[in-house]
Amino acid sequence: MYSTRTSINAPLGFASRLALMTPSRPPSVLRSLAQEPLSAFALVAAALFAVNALLQPDESRMLIIDNTEIEARLFLDELNSGETPSAEAVARVTQAYIEEQVLVAEALSRGLDNDSRLHSLLAQKMLHILSAEIAQPSAAELQAFYRDNAARYERAATFRLEEVVLGRDAELSSPQDFAQALAAQPDKVRALPVLSARDLASIFSAEFANEVLAASSNWTGPFTSNRGQHWLRVTESLPAGVPPFDDIVEGVRRDWMTAEEERLQKIKVDELVASYRIVRQGDVE
Repeated sequence: MYSTRTSINAPLGFASRLALMTPSRPPSVLRSLAQEPLSAFALVAAALFAVNALLQPDESRMLIIDNTEIEARLFLDELNSGETPSAEAVARVTQAYIEEQVLVAEALSRGLDNDSRLHSLLAQKMLHILSAEIAQPSAAELQAFYRDNAARYERAATFRLEEVVLGRDAELSSPQDFAQALAAQPDKVRALPVLSARDLASIFSAEFANEVLAASSNWTGPFTSNRGQHWLRVTESLPAGVPPFDDIVEGVRRDWMTAEEERLQKIKVDELVASYRIVRQGDVE
């Protein structure tokens, strides 16, 4: 059975307090330390570490526990709850972190990290680390990127439409019948979001979409669905083209950042690969 010895890497402030917690100090020092919040954390953590070490005395392996990581988790716990962590919360978070690190160490010792899915995740995380130096683009860089990639932002023609939905049992045998029904219920007219021909076909059907667009500003229908009988008309046609820069500046910024990240990643990965001596299995020296 494997055993673990726990060693403490104390952050600034903890080392001085922990140094006082020795049997040679007078009891009054311990009492004064116990009254300090950080000392309470240190006492709980030290107790957990000591129990862990006593239960697993074999020193064949040692696991270094980072107190700063525990502090960070306690800080998040405090932000989420809005309250200073109690002694029980400190013990719970500390023990959970110890258990997590022990499980990770054990998994690594058993070679469980030799998994293609984990390798892929680690590689992706490393790529993000390599590209962490990306700065925000300047206005000139964004404008240049927008011009050089205009085709990316070209939009298909779109349309503003109005819709009327009448009951499924409405007897409408002609456009005149619909006009009379609409005149009696003018509040039934509602504007639809701006849609392309493809959008319209996916919502209704390709055949009905073609009829509506061909009829332009005239009401076309009915198209029957569970909601009732749909009548549509086009109120405005918006031609295909590239939207103005100011209308899509945030999208251009995201695209620039993605492209810059990929460019920087390629440079850093090439540098890393060049720093390794790559030997393929079966190669002859």
